[in-house]
Amino acid sequence: MASRDLHRNVLLEAIKENQDTETRLVQKLAAHIPDLVIQQDHSQCLPFVKKLEGVLMFLDISGFTALSEKYSSNAKTGTDQLTRTLNSYLGALVGGILSSDGDVLKFAGDAILAIWNVNNSKDMSAYVFKAIRCAVDLQEKYGIWNTNVGVKLKVKIGLAAGQVFVSFVGNSEFHHYVTTGKAVDDVGLAEKFCESGYVVVSPSAWLYCNGRSVEHEYLTDGWHVRVKKVYERPVTPPTRSGSEAKVYRTSFLSVMADAAENEPLILKDEFSKHIYRKAVFDLDDDVLANNLRLYISRPVLKKIDDDQPLEYLSEMRQVSIVFMNLILHQDMKKQEYCSLLQDSFDIIYNEVRKMQGCLNKIFMFDKGCTFLVIFGLPGYKHEMDSAHSLKCAYRMSRYLNLVPNIDDVSIGVTTGSTFCGVVGHNTRHEYTVIGRKVNMAARLMMHYPGIVTCDQNTFHHAKLPKQSFCKLVTVKMKGLANIGVIREYIEEVRLTKASAVPSFHYQILGRQPQLDYFNQVLMTMRESQTVGEQRQLIVFEGTSGIGKTHILDSVIRQAENQDIEVVSCVVSMNDARTPYFLVQNLFMDALHLNWDHCHQERENSLHKIFRFEHKIIDDLWLLNDLLILKFEVNEKFKHIDGQVERKNALNDLLYRIINKLTQSKFLLFAIDDGHFIDQESWEFIRHLGRAHRSLVVMTTRPLYQVKNACDKAYEVLTDRKTIKISLEGLETKNLTSLACQLLNVERIPVEIDKIMKSKSCGNPLWCEQFLHALLMADQIRLVPSSLSVSGDSVSGNPSDLQAVSKRKAIKRNLTERQKFMTKANEKIRQSLLVKNNDDRQRPSSPTIAKVDESENNTVCVIAEGCDVTTFKMPESMKALVTAQVDRLKPSDQLFLKCASVIGITFKRDMLESIIPNQTSEKMKNSINRLMDARIIKCASPRPDTYLDNDREEESRLSMCFCPRVSSQDVQSHKWPRGTKNFTNCNLMAFQSTVTQETVYEILLENQRKTLHSAAAMFLEKHSHKCEACGQGEFLPTSLSIDKKKRVPVAVSTNPKLAKLKQEKSPSSVPDDQSSRAKDTRRDNIQTTGLSSGCPSVHMTVIEVQPAPSISNVPANENSLTIDSRLEKLSRRIQRLSQLSPSPSNTAHSASIIDLISEAANKVLEGVDLRGCECTEILTAIYPQLIYHWRASGNVMKTIHFLTQAGAGGIAISNNMQAVSYLEQASEMMDTLNLGRNPLDGSELDMDSDITISSIDIARVESLIGQAYYHMGNFTVSVQHFEHALSSLSKKQPTNRLQIQLAILSQRLTQFFHVHFPARFTGTASKEMAVVKLEQARVLSHLYREYRSMHNDRMALYLALQHLNTAETSNTDFHELINAYSEMIECCRLANWPKLAYAYEMRAFQRCKTTLSVNLHPDDFPTVAQLYVTSLHLHLCHGNISGAVDSGYAAEEIIAKLHDNELALKALPLTAQALLLQNNVSQCMEILEQFEFIVDETDDVVARTWYNCCCLDVFLHGGHYMESFPNCIDFGVSLQSDPTYSDKASMFYIASCLALWYHRRRDWGSGEEWLGHANNNLSTKYDSFMSVQALLNLLECQLLLLWFGLRKTIHSLIERCNNAIKKSFKMLKTTCKQYPIFQPRLLHMQAYHQIMLDNTTKAYKCLRKSLQESNAMGNRLDENWTAFNEQIWLDANHSSPGDSYWAVYVQGLLHDKPSVLKGDLMYFGLPLPAWKDGIYDKYFE
Repeated sequence: MASRDLHRNVLLEAIKENQDTETRLVQKLAAHIPDLVIQQDHSQCLPFVKKLEGVLMFLDISGFTALSEKYSSNAKTGTDQLTRTLNSYLGALVGGILSSDGDVLKFAGDAILAIWNVNNSKDMSAYVFKAIRCAVDLQEKYGIWNTNVGVKLKVKIGLAAGQVFVSFVGNSEFHHYVTTGKAVDDVGLAEKFCESGYVVVSPSAWLYCNGRSVEHEYLTDGWHVRVKKVYERPVTPPTRSGSEAKVYRTSFLSVMADAAENEPLILKDEFSKHIYRKAVFDLDDDVLANNLRLYISRPVLKKIDDDQPLEYLSEMRQVSIVFMNLILHQDMKKQEYCSLLQDSFDIIYNEVRKMQGCLNKIFMFDKGCTFLVIFGLPGYKHEMDSAHSLKCAYRMSRYLNLVPNIDDVSIGVTTGSTFCGVVGHNTRHEYTVIGRKVNMAARLMMHYPGIVTCDQNTFHHAKLPKQSFCKLVTVKMKGLANIGVIREYIEEVRLTKASAVPSFHYQILGRQPQLDYFNQVLMTMRESQTVGEQRQLIVFEGTSGIGKTHILDSVIRQAENQDIEVVSCVVSMNDARTPYFLVQNLFMDALHLNWDHCHQERENSLHKIFRFEHKIIDDLWLLNDLLILKFEVNEKFKHIDGQVERKNALNDLLYRIINKLTQSKFLLFAIDDGHFIDQESWEFIRHLGRAHRSLVVMTTRPLYQVKNACDKAYEVLTDRKTIKISLEGLETKNLTSLACQLLNVERIPVEIDKIMKSKSCGNPLWCEQFLHALLMADQIRLVPSSLSVSGDSVSGNPSDLQAVSKRKAIKRNLTERQKFMTKANEKIRQSLLVKNNDDRQRPSSPTIAKVDESENNTVCVIAEGCDVTTFKMPESMKALVTAQVDRLKPSDQLFLKCASVIGITFKRDMLESIIPNQTSEKMKNSINRLMDARIIKCASPRPDTYLDNDREEESRLSMCFCPRVSSQDVQSHKWPRGTKNFTNCNLMAFQSTVTQETVYEILLENQRKTLHSAAAMFLEKHSHKCEACGQGEFLPTSLSIDKKKRVPVAVSTNPKLAKLKQEKSPSSVPDDQSSRAKDTRRDNIQTTGLSSGCPSVHMTVIEVQPAPSISNVPANENSLTIDSRLEKLSRRIQRLSQLSPSPSNTAHSASIIDLISEAANKVLEGVDLRGCECTEILTAIYPQLIYHWRASGNVMKTIHFLTQAGAGGIAISNNMQAVSYLEQASEMMDTLNLGRNPLDGSELDMDSDITISSIDIARVESLIGQAYYHMGNFTVSVQHFEHALSSLSKKQPTNRLQIQLAILSQRLTQFFHVHFPARFTGTASKEMAVVKLEQARVLSHLYREYRSMHNDRMALYLALQHLNTAETSNTDFHELINAYSEMIECCRLANWPKLAYAYEMRAFQRCKTTLSVNLHPDDFPTVAQLYVTSLHLHLCHGNISGAVDSGYAAEEIIAKLHDNELALKALPLTAQALLLQNNVSQCMEILEQFEFIVDETDDVVARTWYNCCCLDVFLHGGHYMESFPNCIDFGVSLQSDPTYSDKASMFYIASCLALWYHRRRDWGSGEEWLGHANNNLSTKYDSFMSVQALLNLLECQLLLLWFGLRKTIHSLIERCNNAIKKSFKMLKTTCKQYPIFQPRLLHMQAYHQIMLDNTTKAYKCLRKSLQESNAMGNRLDENWTAFNEQIWLDANHSSPGDSYWAVYVQGLLHDKPSVLKGDLMYFGLPLPAWKDGIYDKYFE
């Protein structure tokens, strides 16, 4: 101990001796610069390079961006808190590095790069171990850092060792240094292998480490090592010292060395504030100061020169961030890097300086050299910073691209509020920027190579010409959501979340017995291990205002104090109308799923949570509709018929999830205002508490006070395992303390105390309202105790007036009572203090102004001349509210009454629309008066930390936080400060629920209905799709309302599009012809097509499938030419015109393509689907609409919007909610059919106009069928579709004979339609046409059902019926084209090619006729889908040229629409057609676009098909698009993925890989993949790709037979022959439907015959194969057949084709093709007679 104390004393003495030097200028400068730079010879000429050996440490910290956004929301103190938090954490990390003799090289925002300089390579092992020990120590101490706003900071650390080159560049104004070398690359790679909390050592550093000294594990690559723990300490590296060191420094170093050889020296207190840096311990000011200044940015130098604390540099500042990446030439020599960096620096620095920017950082890693430039820093702020940043970026890019050895320049520019400041330790820190915009700029730089890109903010603030910008397709970027529109700059030339239970400021009064009882139950449950015996639910029941929320807050506090995780949710009256609202919110929070994430991100999170629970993973699809996911349906559940089984399976899954979540923790579900729980969620409540480590605590009103309480609520609340705790009024002894809490005073007058005890019945809300009324009436005042006059008063219990600590992770605002306590009275107190001061006019008045209010010395007194005992006091709370309302001005009373109809929260514009005779001036005055009276408040969200930091001042005042609408506020992009100006408040709420309920009850029944109708009519204006999606309805027609006149309501469309439609109508068309064209167009324009989050673009009118990503659709024509792949579009159109259409394909000649191309840009102008807000409309507006129309008593409107809400729910994949809405509509229709009003149960009058048509019933049934179809319940969906058809008098056949007869009948009808169109098509009357159209829509859905079930006969009948019905109506273009597409598909599968081509001709002729008259955006997807169907038809039937034409036509339309769903259908088939033509270059182009779309959608199934196409190109053409080893690795990973369920793609890729291994004679691997393919075999082969996969398997079997014959393995020969016979038999039948494969089948037959030594038959098959492939234009099979014929029948050939294929594929495995691109390499099928030779040496 004596030795240890000596070490401490010597060290502290040395530090104190040096303290007087820390204020010197050179010390301040040196803190910004690493030791490595300080110790350099600054006399050297730039540029120069220093080579050294060292150990590098790279620390990557996560959470900084979230932290900065959290704190930035509080404009007053947020930046200070952020600075302190950042520096406390970074300071701890840097302190750990410095105390281990490390040197911090750079701060890169949220990352740190440090080095241990090794002077002698023999000491490398010791320094590596020292760095590892430092890293492990940092992880143990600071791996997770909890902040006071709930954000956790985490760090991951990578280590590497080796040579490091430090390049010094600069000029006379500014110097910088860049680290390069293998060690730098290695440490960056090591960090990529890290996860939070990891220490990963690269192979270069692990070579120097003694593995026995640490606990470690190898990572997946087998090279990188994760270190978990350090066991021992090796020899300490020698201490660095120099002859120039001072005496005290030498003694200090010796002490440190001695201490290191013994146990570690632990220093706290004084030393923790003064970390030792050897390089700056005794610097000489005169020598280094001027040199060090050159390495520090100008804003920092200004502060240092002014001798200002650097803390003032830390701020949230609007800046423009420029991230620039230079891709350097790979063949550059190391010595050339320095000069290239200097050249780049000169260009960048000069351009940045001209534009008033600041160069902040330069990094060099494996991805190139990165420069960080900032515009708008202190001292260099300019009003055009955004424009300067773009101009500077473009010019730098242009100049740098001219520099030799720079291959590419990528720049990302963003603008926004960003943390700018000095971060780090007091002895080592740097000026940096941190925030979302910084990350976004870096992501833009990496995701958009070779161009200058910017975000929406930069574009907006730059105010540069729009011609200088080009919109890009927004790609998914890691860690970023809501990216917005991304643009390229060219200088010369575009789910509702519930709130958590609020936290109270003071402790609860008088509820200790209830809390003790809860603790007892909780303890029993935690100790109990028996599932099912414990209590499931604790209910705190009490009347309104009794204090239920406060006791729930106390329960949560007690649970959190016991380390119990709490998931809380407050349910409101509006939420009761949203099915599954509660369960959805609780499970989203319990599973920690992010509401802002897309479904793929939520699915990935669930996979991570349950990665070891395979049974749960298999059933996660059951959560699809609950949590809005898109998991594949489990096979074993696909045929469950009833909903009971499905619901039971979901309940069981929820129970297993809870058990999983509670394995290592206890989980408490806290629900406030449970009486508002939706009916559907009650069924799940009891399952939340079934696990023995979970508990549900709920507050609710007594059931007798709950109107329309559902049966499930009674069952749950009366269950024997439910604990019900009734809350009565507070005891009178607690009311005094309660009043003191509410008023925030020490004492209250005794008169008030007596009134409360006699009148309140112990109800806290009554007391609050009473005190509030006294304050508003000026009956009482709040004054300092020193000014209080004598009088009887009582004081509360001091312990009751102590504030409680904040709850863990509480992010919501304070409660209503706390706001009243902390906000309302502060304003009154201040005014009263001033008033008292003015009234007294005493000499001591200055003393009053100096009252210290840091202590609560305030008391409540009765105002002079007032007698509270005579104050007219209501006997109940509602009477009190009524009296308060009666005292208001009439206009204010009307304001409140109308607002109460809307709900507890209301928007200004909606309120203005329903208040009679209201003017803007009246509205402003009413808002001001009611907010001053604390009756209403601003309901806009406010910064999370606002109330905490401003509690003593502004937070106690009633504030408006609505965003300002002035230009100045719009430009600032800052959260508005709280303001007392309420006149512009746009979102308001009642301060008290009781007030809203009471005022609502004052209204008469007729008044309520009138106001509800007005509110509903206002909402109807917003009940359509969003503006980006055309503003159409989610359903094509409205429900019939008048039984005498059932005219469908026209769908509103985008005004721009409507205007364009009028302009497109040719004036030369006669009136009758124009009218006819309008009829053939459609009466009801369907709103599929362009909507994201709306109906699918290629389905029928009310098909509402899950939508593609918003970012996939361009805003206008500019975005179609942005990507390099789309720039080839014009060449493709030219190429398309050169392709000669086949005779059967003349229908879709260039005329239609030209027509579409000419009008596409104009039609799509102004349609911006990326701004789709349909989900918000569906979740926010429709529940309100249903509520208001129901409350108004309008039955038909209620049914209509229930139906619309159901259609919208399907559109956003919320199918369970959709079913709930639609079943309510169905029940109301059934009640109407019984002659009763479904809203009030009364009998309907005979003259009532309330009636339901068969169309309305069919539409609801059809939508229910769609919802169940998307949920995977095909049996139930078919039942609903058939019920819909039955309602429309379209009963369907039930047995085989009836189906056959029905087909004959429909074919006869179709015969008359074809030959006598004038008499049989379009003959339905207007009323009957509407019915026929609805029939056609339902038939289309039913057809898809039977097609998915492979019921070809029934599908054919439905397709015929659909077509006949659509032609009879002849009013809807889309339905008619879809019907033709279905018939084409049926004819193709039935092998009726002539009939298929005839329907194709009719379809395209109809397209030409319709589109020549009128062109609409919704037409594009329909025509594109038709082209895809045509592509499949022509390809399967051998018309390759026609298939290519259709493919390019579809691709052109899809490119304009950015419809990725259609693209994923069209592009693979187009690529296959081009491959069959041997048109490899164009095939590669199509696959490039396919790859781009796959990357954009990030769809695993689409990526599988992309890899399949790449394998085809390689196997059959000898070219590779994707690295072949990558394809193999992808196939292996896919096979091992238990969640992948698409059998078709799995079958295809397995067949390709099986063929690959069989060709390479790797029989073991080939058999394995053959087994995988057989496991995914289908009973039906109804697609091009499935038949091609069968042919791959046949080739595998033939190659296996060859091996058996060659090795004379008789068992193998017999097995192969049997399999081959079965395959030939199956393929002969299949190829009748797919003639395109007939040449290849003949080729395989020839190979089989020649192996059986039957040369004559083989020759005939070869001849026939060549003839058929030549006739089809199938150059691939023709050339391959000719190649094999030559080598088989040529006596001079003894080996297959000189083994070119073998040599080539061996090169492909190493990405080194052995032949020139453009040449095809065919595989020579081997013969048994060939001897071992060149071929074998490559495979065996």
